[in-house]
Amino acid sequence: MQIKSIKKKKNTYLVLIDETSYEIEESVLLDFRLKKMMILDEKMLDEIMKKNHKAFLIRKGIAYVAKNRSIRDFKKYLRTLTNDENLVTEITLDFKGKNYLNDYIYAESYLRINQSKYGKHKLQQGLIEKGITKELIDQMLQSLTEDTLEEQLKKDAQTIKKETYLKAKQTLLRRYLQKGYDEVRILSYIETYLDQSRFDETVSIEKYYKQALTKYQKRFDGHELNQKIYLYLRQKGYHPRHIKDILEKREW
Repeated sequence: MQIKSIKKKKNTYLVLIDETSYEIEESVLLDFRLKKMMILDEKMLDEIMKKNHKAFLIRKGIAYVAKNRSIRDFKKYLRTLTNDENLVTEITLDFKGKNYLNDYIYAESYLRINQSKYGKHKLQQGLIEKGITKELIDQMLQSLTEDTLEEQLKKDAQTIKKETYLKAKQTLLRRYLQKGYDEVRILSYIETYLDQSRFDETVSIEKYYKQALTKYQKRFDGHELNQKIYLYLRQKGYHPRHIKDILEKREW
């Protein structure tokens, strides 16, 4: 087999051997001193391709860790490029040795970026999903400064736009539970900062009362109709007192 031509590409070289083209990494080209008209045998070509595959994975790996990555994510990425588990292990160990991969630094960065957005539970779950050990997670979470739940919830409670206090409360509770904060703390801050006087249910309830009446009055009447309307308005978050008031005003 003979090398017919060598052409430079962006990250590799296109090497034509007989009638077949191969993308060869620069480090491999230099290591084997490949050049035009060079004669290769099968054994040498196999060795070149084996070294080339590893060099390819290293180049892609270096690009991947340009952004901070966990060791688990790095391995998952390499496995999308190769089925050779020995190479995955070898390259991962090499990158750890060079400090390209460091789960302590990754966890530290992850917490710095996310601790103002999430509670400890969600932060913990996020790190677990990234393969960080329980011991390291516990160590990192203990060193966290106080979270910003009160500050965030106070702001949201003052600006949330819902037609009823109950809907606003449920929305805030769900939002911050999803962020991984403790339910008792969330409810405590909601009670402190969500002002019930902001919600004039006596005005907005009229619209939903009419919707319920249109929906049920052809099929129900009397007490049964009242019950259907009551449940409909409760599901919308209205206070029982306001529902009772509007039902009493309704003329039969």
